Amino acid sequence: LCEIVLDLPFEGYKSLLTWISTIYSGDLLVKSLIRPLIGQLERSLASSIDENGVEHIPRSRRAAPLLVAILRWIRTAAERANIAAPEDFYCKAVSNMDPGYLYEDMQRYKAANKVERASQFFFAANPYIIEPKTKRTLLTIESQIEMIHTAN
Repeated sequence: LCEIVLDLPFEGYKSLLTWISTIYSGDLLVKSLIRPLIGQLERSLASSIDENGVEHIPRSRRAAPLLVAILRWIRTAAERANIAAPEDFYCKAVSNMDPGYLYEDMQRYKAANKVERASQFFFAANPYIIEPKTKRTLLTIESQIEMIHTAN
């Protein structure tokens, strides 16, 4: 379903945005579309660490970019119609990720050119799914690293 929606031509995208903002009230949008998609995203990002300290990432992680893209469309519609709050889009699984990994993702995103940004998935390109506390942590890490580089 996500791939079908993402393959819509621009007119289809505009129609989808209009449909979402016309049909759904704030509560219905959050309960029917946003929360289920956030739930799927959280499940796709879940990983486990075995007794040897090896992290096992589920195959469903490949769905994360599609889910985030659909959430981006819905967020755009919700913002235009003012029918969902920014915190409705926060994904706890992203906020619970290792800050070092998220910092590296942010650095890769900043260093990526236009083609790389279009062809690769970056959490940093989707700040609406990241809680403010996590963003603050990332900015603190970045600031500390910059101070260390400046001191050297």
